[in-house]
Amino acid sequence: MSGPPSDFARLVLFCDLADEYDDLAGALPVVEMDLQLVPFSTKPAPDRWPRVVRAMALRKFMLTKSDHVYVPTVLDAVERCLTDRSLVQNVEGYREGFRGLGLAIRVDEGSGVPRTAPEIIEDLIYGGLLHGDYDRHERVKSRPSVTHDVSLWQFTSDAEHYIRKLRGVIRRSIEEEMLADGPTRST
Repeated sequence: MSGPPSDFARLVLFCDLADEYDDLAGALPVVEMDLQLVPFSTKPAPDRWPRVVRAMALRKFMLTKSDHVYVPTVLDAVERCLTDRSLVQNVEGYREGFRGLGLAIRVDEGSGVPRTAPEIIEDLIYGGLLHGDYDRHERVKSRPSVTHDVSLWQFTSDAEHYIRKLRGVIRRSIEEEMLADGPTRST
């Protein structure tokens, strides 16, 4: 799998795939827009499957470090495409924001090390939906539905907001010539 031919091409790819994600999300509406509305019962939330599919589509941005549009890789490209090096500190704010995504919910499953929403989502999608990882699948089976539903709600909500915001900033920065391809940059 070859990568984008330039950092700027990576930024365009990120924006294009964020648009495609929005098309997919539009086809998979969710009904629970507020955490307080997630049903705390033994039954899965009514929008579990749309959120699961959304989470699987978001993994390229949020979880898969080898992907061409994994956010830290995109942020590296943003930094290298900046036409004004004094704006580098703004990129660090986006890095901090990425590191904090999905961390508000932590579930202690008795191991002494609480799991975060992204870790629970990775178990869910790699434990049987995209891959057949035995240990992850066993953890999924041992958790109550509400753990997955709350994690799905937080992960998809946080990730969607972040991806859309970053896409908007990248596009505006390209339009305003704060991001450029190759030799037009100044140091």
